[in-house]
Amino acid sequence: MKKIYLTILLLFTVVITYGQSFDVRKITLKSDVILFCNQKNVIDSSKIINDYSSNYFYKITAVDTIIKNKTGFVFQKAEIRVATQDEDYLVNVSNCAPAIGYPFEMNKSYYEILFLKKIGKQYQIIGLVKNNDSRAVWQKLIDDIKSVASLENLKVPTDRYSKTIDWFIGHGINPTADFLTYYKQQGILKTDIAVLTDKQLANALANFLAEKTELMPLITKKYPEVIRDHYLDKLKSIYGTADKYSYSDCSDFQEAVRILTNNFNDNYEDINYVATNLLTNELSYYEKGNIMSALIKVVEKGDYRMKL
Repeated sequence: MKKIYLTILLLFTVVITYGQSFDVRKITLKSDVILFCNQKNVIDSSKIINDYSSNYFYKITAVDTIIKNKTGFVFQKAEIRVATQDEDYLVNVSNCAPAIGYPFEMNKSYYEILFLKKIGKQYQIIGLVKNNDSRAVWQKLIDDIKSVASLENLKVPTDRYSKTIDWFIGHGINPTADFLTYYKQQGILKTDIAVLTDKQLANALANFLAEKTELMPLITKKYPEVIRDHYLDKLKSIYGTADKYSYSDCSDFQEAVRILTNNFNDNYEDINYVATNLLTNELSYYEKGNIMSALIKVVEKGDYRMKL
């Protein structure tokens, strides 16, 4: 799958992968204006303020598309300040990889998306997505941003809650804690647990079975046996190809076992807990096969239960 990098601009640039840490919904809703630009039309610069700090800017000479415009933004060639402090879309820098460069081809266009927030009469950049993919690849992210922006126009809380749940399910994302807490405060939810319609539950199940496994918390109570069968089938499938074992398969097997057994109730002295942790791609085919076969039998026996 193609990777798109989200650059959050603090006192320096860090890069995190779109799939892992880029919350497109959150940064879209926090932004007043979102611009899609050719990278050649965006130039970074800085201005020294004093002997300990500088202001950072992006000079934008042309805009390809204005994806979102909540404040009547009219493009003019200008420098837009980068938010380097006191802005609320931050990442844990210690968990981020260093910036990753890529070779430029002279005849190829490169693009980026800038997220702007209006503060007073000025705009500031609070996020930047950049990558070396074609315009066609970018369209999926642009469509995602537009779908989020459309939710912002829903003024009836129940409608916005329901449509946002649809958005989460469609994108294979478990609703965030702050989203659930907010709608609990609004009286739409009685607890911090999402409430879904029958149609939404069915859609969540279908997407879960299509490997959007982050949706599992939404459907565990409704479809526990379906989830159990899904992961048990997954264990048997990996076991059946043990001679082609890879690190990812090993991790997938361990994850499925832990889900099906509630991680053996976190009993570190449980022999099955120990065996699960011993299962790595460094073991021989014979050793891996024996451990996997034994763990599958443990799961089938049903002495351990999933956490509902």
